[in-house]
Amino acid sequence: MKKNKIIILIAVLFVLSCKNNQKEGNQLINEKKSALEKLITQKNKLEDDIRKLQEDINKLDSNHSTEANAKLVAISTVAVQKFDHYIDLRGKIDAENISYITPRGMGGQVKSIFVKEGDHVRKGQLLLKLDDAIIRQSLNAARQQLEGINTQLNYARNIYDRQNALWQKGVGTEVQVISARTNVETLQSQLKSVEEQIKVTAEQLNTTNVY
Repeated sequence: MKKNKIIILIAVLFVLSCKNNQKEGNQLINEKKSALEKLITQKNKLEDDIRKLQEDINKLDSNHSTEANAKLVAISTVAVQKFDHYIDLRGKIDAENISYITPRGMGGQVKSIFVKEGDHVRKGQLLLKLDDAIIRQSLNAARQQLEGINTQLNYARNIYDRQNALWQKGVGTEVQVISARTNVETLQSQLKSVEEQIKVTAEQLNTTNVY
């Protein structure tokens, strides 16, 4: 009986010892975890401090900053060569001289344009053509009239030469000679008038060209 009590007592002590050991083990684990968390916190803070100090050093130390930002370069021999430099700009351009082109005559309807906006033009260059139909018709009519007068004048001169030759031989009358000569002079005057008219009309025709 006494032996059984001793065994029970030993078992109780063993159980109590195990519980105490387990409690002490859990407490030790918690303490170590807490210590590890503190070390990790300290480590992160130290890393932040190191990084900030390194950045400050890079900013203050020009040699170190130059080395950190150094780039690869190439070396070439100095030589004379063509250098082109261009600058793109936007702006408004106003012409220094503006020419207003007008025809010599009274103007008219434009029939042909021989240049376009932006073309380079020179003095005396034909720019456009105005309507010249009526003037051209007048010029053609004057030239036809001139041909008719020339024909009549040639005939009148022939008549005068013959009348004068007969008069020199005593045939015919002086009145006939004078009449033939007057006819020639009249036609010559008409011829000269038509020639002047042709010159004026041709000049008018030229005014339809705008230079």
